[in-house]
Amino acid sequence: MKKLLLISLILLQSTYSFAHEGHEHNKEKVSKDMQHAEKHMKGVPESIKKYFKGGEVSLEHRVLSKDQIKNIEKDSGSKPDDYFHTFVAVGLKNGKKTQLGAATVVKPKGTDIEFALVYDSHLEIKDIIEIKNTDKIKNLLPELKGKGHHDSFIIGKDIKKSDKDVKLDEKVLKSVKLDVFIMQTLWGKPHKH
Repeated sequence: MKKLLLISLILLQSTYSFAHEGHEHNKEKVSKDMQHAEKHMKGVPESIKKYFKGGEVSLEHRVLSKDQIKNIEKDSGSKPDDYFHTFVAVGLKNGKKTQLGAATVVKPKGTDIEFALVYDSHLEIKDIIEIKNTDKIKNLLPELKGKGHHDSFIIGKDIKKSDKDVKLDEKVLKSVKLDVFIMQTLWGKPHKH
């Protein structure tokens, strides 16, 4: 795992160095990006490792472009951070190495809740891994399964059950919707709505 982290950081550094060689302004950004990557690539959460037991899980660190940020904000209604992390699981299936799935950790702003979304190959939510304080949204979480970027994430429309604290559920749904649109932008096939 340490070798994988080191290789990822070296590749990230060399990619930025090559792409931005000779630009002082960009050197500062590269340094900031590297510090962020090092901070967040310390390890895979145990709950995600357990979910993909038997698979090798690694972290994909992505920096979103200005155009991607603008499009995601337009589609989801929320502005994403410049950085995004996906945990990708690879393992053996029928004797062949294959991707087992991908997961992202969601920490809705203004809450102490944390959970991971597991995505299928169509970038729909396949499962939810409860990490921290999810008892507050116990009715909402099952409603997320099967949802993707074509869904509205609106209580009463495609979300049938909610919890007592509807405002909290809405904060969670806003974060989930943002996560889904980032995943679609980074990993989905281009298409029109």
